[in-house]
Amino acid sequence: MLAVDAHPPLYYLLLRGWTAVFGFSEPAMRAMGAALCELTVVATARLVTMLAGTRRMALALPFLVLGPLTLRYGYELRMYALTALLAVLGTIAMLRALRAERDAGGASARRRIWLWWVAYGIVVVAGMLTQYLMALVWLTQAIWLLVRTIRDGSGERASWRWLGAYALAVVLFLLWLPTAFDQFGHAVLPAMHGAFTPAALADLVMAWFTGLGAAHATGLVTLGLLAVAVVVVASCRQVPRRWRMLALMWLGPVLLLVLVAAVREPFMHGYGVLVMVRYTVMAMPFCYAFLGVLCADVALRDGGDGTARVAAAGDGRSRRTARLAAVCRRWGAWACVLTMVVAGDIALAVNGNTVYEQSRTPHARAVAAAVPCSARDIVVAADPFTATDAWWYYRACPGYRLIAPEGGLPSWGGYAPLRGTVPVIRSLDDLPAGVRSITVIQTFGAGRPPSATARHPLASCTDIGEYTVCRFR
Repeated sequence: MLAVDAHPPLYYLLLRGWTAVFGFSEPAMRAMGAALCELTVVATARLVTMLAGTRRMALALPFLVLGPLTLRYGYELRMYALTALLAVLGTIAMLRALRAERDAGGASARRRIWLWWVAYGIVVVAGMLTQYLMALVWLTQAIWLLVRTIRDGSGERASWRWLGAYALAVVLFLLWLPTAFDQFGHAVLPAMHGAFTPAALADLVMAWFTGLGAAHATGLVTLGLLAVAVVVVASCRQVPRRWRMLALMWLGPVLLLVLVAAVREPFMHGYGVLVMVRYTVMAMPFCYAFLGVLCADVALRDGGDGTARVAAAGDGRSRRTARLAAVCRRWGAWACVLTMVVAGDIALAVNGNTVYEQSRTPHARAVAAAVPCSARDIVVAADPFTATDAWWYYRACPGYRLIAPEGGLPSWGGYAPLRGTVPVIRSLDDLPAGVRSITVIQTFGAGRPPSATARHPLASCTDIGEYTVCRFR
């Protein structure tokens, strides 16, 4: 398990237990992410109820359910859906602990306080064992707790109980820390060059609210984003203090991620990009919750049911016009922003599994459909990255091969699972005689393609998405 990824093991342990019950089919494995998404919606709805009340939660619920980015990464076989759930659960535990402190009145109340802080510490360490960048979520909350405690100014030891939760998390995580350092030294990551520019920021915001990559930007998308900006700016002046927790947990981890990337980029030329869309998924429940609460507040303001009290002057048509204008004024923002979110979901369903940083959708399935594989129809991956990327679609093929990389396959790191899984050849001349076809596949920038030989000259090459497919005689 540790050889497969540079991330910690909790998600994979859960997936192992899930597949033991539901099997290893692709739908069964993706169903775990869907279940985590559903739990995240339930937990976020509970958080919104705590902060903004039941009525605003009911109106914000469609935003929580239909958030494009949470749906996009909810069906991916990665830990992103779990990070979102843990971020929300940690926030709930923290707020419940603070509420218990405020209402404390006896020994049983003190025990309840500590139970919530212990629960918070456990969620913190669970987050760290899911993805290391979850540290940004907990750092955001730690900074907020520190500022809150200093502003309180009571000087009582009880106001620093939250430090005990972090101490518990640190002690538990220390058991994993040596393995974490070893992972950092053996990670296998495809190179992502570039810096976090204003254009990258625009792409990030577009992905948050529409689920679209930069390649699908249109004038209508821009208008939709401007509508969101107008709603946020116009409503933020009247945001109650308790709602600001949603904005903090949305923007705080993202700003810390940008800060870390800005410091890191000059020293990491081969893998300089850190602010990726997928690394912000942990903050997305708060983003959609905050947006939904703002729109709900506009709809419920001055009337409660969305229809403002209309002046009694006039009758008939003028009164109906005034009532319609009041409804549009109250519910227009909610309907407009929700329409944009739904449109993003539809676009996501049409465009498929978008890789935002590369403005493309993966084409491994299309390659497998265009390049059949059998014992006599040999498919050769030109490098370990390509072999890993296409393995799922060729895993049952006896003719799937890999060109050996210089130095051989590592025994540790992201390519280690290929050892003993995919037969390795040094060149095309190592293939047995009598094969019917030889096709070499390679993803862009993954390495050098194998050279033609006297026995197997190059016949043709074509591109399928990010893949180059070369056929040899």
